[in-house]
Amino acid sequence: MDAVTRIRAARWADKDHVAALIADALHPSPLATWLIPDPGPRRRILTDVLGIWIEHAMFYGDIHLTDDDAAATVGFHRYRSIPPPANYQMRLADAAARTPAASTFSIGCSQRSDPPGPTTSWRFSRYGPTAQVPATAPPCSPTTAAASTT
Repeated sequence: MDAVTRIRAARWADKDHVAALIADALHPSPLATWLIPDPGPRRRILTDVLGIWIEHAMFYGDIHLTDDDAAATVGFHRYRSIPPPANYQMRLADAAARTPAASTFSIGCSQRSDPPGPTTSWRFSRYGPTAQVPATAPPCSPTTAAASTT
């Protein structure tokens, strides 16, 4: 009998793990390379910046993890306006200090517009290009460190 992957709501203690999971998924992507060209600090910067948004989602959305911690989904509820993360500019400067990423992330935040619909979500998993993705894997592309947005 196949094992069933269970999904659970993330707890406050999971926020750092979720940020690291998403940073691992995004690290080799063209998006991450564009945001942070230097591969040395890329994972740390991604983890720190994503940590800000994961914490924000704990208050203004939902975060779910598979029971094996291999995949996560992060969603923001769009029933009303969502304020920016607390002390975002200061925290962003700390997370992406002395890199071009600070201004890139800042522009991305300030120029965003609210999408239509009640929820915006991101789904991420650690499945790489050669991984055998189980049939119960979360609905995202299993290509190089899968990441998708809806």
